[in-house]
Formats: sequence, structure tokens, C-alpha cells
Amino acid sequence: MSPDELRALADQKEQEHSIRKTGFLKHDLYDYSTRLGYGGLTYTHDVHVPVTPQERAAIIEEFSNTFDLILPRGTKFCCFICDGEEVWEDDLNWGLQIINDPSWVEKHLENVQEV
Repeated sequence: MSPDELRALADQKEQEHSIRKTGFLKHDLYDYSTRLGYGGLTYTHDVHVPVTPQERAAIIEEFSNTFDLILPRGTKFCCFICDGEEVWEDDLNWGLQIINDPSWVEKHLENVQEV
């Protein structure tokens, strides 16, 4: 490689580690766990089981407990360029990483600005 090519490669690698854009979550994001099952039964859309009002309440309570808040509204996301593609990462290091998906960014982030 020529010195100019090496310089261009070094500049590209340096830019990959700098924040290019930022945005913020429009709403809370939850993790959904499929550990739902009441009385030894796991329910799907095809199963019809008559239940009492108390069992119904217990099933609803158990279902609501299958959602865990992972990222609250307002969480900052940062965009980096990696191998020529946008990579969005949450600023809380939860581990959510979106690679080059503009529809995800439009759906979930607001106040997106270039840095």
C-alpha cells in the first residue's frame, strides 16, 4: 500500500469509532419472555381452556409479568459507521444494536441529529 492509501485507511478506521448521529427512544422498550404457563399448561392461540374468573386474573397477572423493561423512553442511541454501514447502539450498554435499518430508527427514535 502506498502512504496515501494507508492514510485513507487510517482515516476511515478513525471515523468508524466516532459518533456520527444521535437519537432518543420515543417509547419504552420491553423484553418479552415466553415463560407463560398456568397450572402446568402453556397457552397458545389454538388452545381453548375454560377458566374461572380467579384463574383468568392469575393468567393475566402472569402474562403481564412476562414483559421486562429493558430501555426506558429517552434512552440515547449513537450511530457509528462500520464497514460503510450505520450501526446504532444504545447508550446504556444494554446491548441492543441495529445495523443499517432506517425503518427501525424511524419507528423507535426521535430527535435524530448528525453530530
